Amino acid sequence: MAGLIFSAYDTEEKEIAVSNVLSYELSKDEDAVCHGLRLYFISKVPLPELFMLRAKNNGTIVFNGYVDTQRETSDEKGTVCFVFARSTACVLLDNEAKPQVYFKPTAEALFLSNAKGLGFLSDLPEIVGDTDYQVDKGKSCYAAINDFVYNLTGKSMVVDIDNHIKLREDGTKRNVDSADIISVKRIINRGGIICRLDCKTDESEDYTYHFKSKYFENKKILTSKKQNISSMSLYRRQYALKNILEKSAADYFTYEIRVNGSWNGDLYDLVEIDDSFFGSTDDCVVSSLRYSMNDSGTETKIVLRKKTDLEEITYVAE
Repeated sequence: MAGLIFSAYDTEEKEIAVSNVLSYELSKDEDAVCHGLRLYFISKVPLPELFMLRAKNNGTIVFNGYVDTQRETSDEKGTVCFVFARSTACVLLDNEAKPQVYFKPTAEALFLSNAKGLGFLSDLPEIVGDTDYQVDKGKSCYAAINDFVYNLTGKSMVVDIDNHIKLREDGTKRNVDSADIISVKRIINRGGIICRLDCKTDESEDYTYHFKSKYFENKKILTSKKQNISSMSLYRRQYALKNILEKSAADYFTYEIRVNGSWNGDLYDLVEIDDSFFGSTDDCVVSSLRYSMNDSGTETKIVLRKKTDLEEITYVAE
């Protein structure tokens, strides 16, 4: 598998050739709003001010972003250029949403107020709230939309390579060629996992409402936390409580796979590997990707997160 190919663009959107690449690292993480690219290369002439950076993997665009930092160091050996860029979702993260209350809120209304004018397109389904929705001062445009859609669907929104905003879904089913694998690491993290939430649904009551993961209870994980949800609307409670348990268990069971070259996959893809030591894996989703190249060669680090059914149950106990 070959490495990534790069192209840069100046503020007039003129393409600037990028060759003589010394090293790079492209990072994608499921819990990060935008992806980051660090690139070092040699230039024989001073560069214009760069505005955008793009990366392709075997002809497919895998990164499209705006330049945050450009640095050129010149000495008797030549000029080394460093560029750091974030994917286009950074625009939604960096811009502040207008503080306001949405009466009869919809995903479409939030998109029109916070993203359309910034050059994004919406692939969000019809989502309608049954209570008013408050956007507070200081909230980003991304958070203004994402908090609303997550509270109603239990899914976060993502921005794809073409600036389309959509709900996060599982990606393509892929495998990893065993011939390309450098190493496989399996990690089980039991610390920090919450098994049960004891909840107060009314200020005048005790913590009698319980939200529990039967799966982790069977794994002998018995950690519980207290949660006051009395001010939370009914439609938000189930998603909010499930989100707390899921986040606590995000790193419960993972695989770190290092492969030669640039792997043809992406975040959220479903991956199965057949390792000689750990055996075959299934129900794993790509949670992190690191494409890198340096003096040691080109490789990709793939982090797979095992999908876990919490088997959540709720009950009321005095």
